[in-house]
Amino acid sequence: MQRINFIGLGNMGGRMAARLNANGYAVSGLDARPAVAEELSLHGLETVADACDADALFLSLPSSREVEEVFEAPGGILESAAPGLVVVDMTTAEADSTRRLYARARSAGVALLDAPISGGPAPADAGTLTIMVGGDEEALARLRPALDVLGSTVHYLGASGNGHVAKAVNNFLNAVNLAATAEA
Repeated sequence: MQRINFIGLGNMGGRMAARLNANGYAVSGLDARPAVAEELSLHGLETVADACDADALFLSLPSSREVEEVFEAPGGILESAAPGLVVVDMTTAEADSTRRLYARARSAGVALLDAPISGGPAPADAGTLTIMVGGDEEALARLRPALDVLGSTVHYLGASGNGHVAKAVNNFLNAVNLAATAEA
């Protein structure tokens, strides 16, 4: 798997796309700010339909709302993707939304992995993120080499949505630690 397209080239998505590009993958990108792809030395894409023309499509978006829009809007993933595409959603998103999209994608022959990350900009640059993956294990096996470029730890957690559940628990634990530190 060599051609990877990325939707969402913000603080984290841009770093992950650039890292994949620097490690031998042919990466193109789509962002609300069209110039950012060029700034990252990526080929720029114009539409979600264009982004579906790849071996894999990675998403790094603000929330489930944007992920749902990219999937369900006219010209979106559900309408444009050819069977066999693997979509990797690295967004911190809602598990219920992911499970619903997983079922719709699967009926279209598209695999959806929820693969949220733990770590910030420095781990993204270094390829030392922790990635929590839910969804089809065969799709994960196909994408594992690319995920290993992004993260030093990739955990497969089973069914669709489980990656997003683990990310929510991780965020909750971080909040508890911050509150305890503030009290101390």
